[in-house]
Amino acid sequence: MPSIHQTRRSSATGPGPKRGLSYRPVKQQLTLRLDADVVAWFKSHTASNEGYQTRINRALREYVQGQARRTRRSRA
Repeated sequence: MPSIHQTRRSSATGPGPKRGLSYRPVKQQLTLRLDADVVAWFKSHTASNEGYQTRINRALREYVQGQARRTRRSRA
């Protein structure tokens, strides 16, 4: 399974990192069914300069990272 920290590499920019370019995590397009009230909440609580999908992604990432920290602590 790829790391959640894997970076995007475009064949247009060549292989590997280049100075001064900003890299973002790799995105995967998928269909996800969420409860209508959950989507409505994210849409109504998201700033106009940020998409609700970005906010949902951030919430999921924070959850995953929290679970990873808990798992590491329990193994120690």
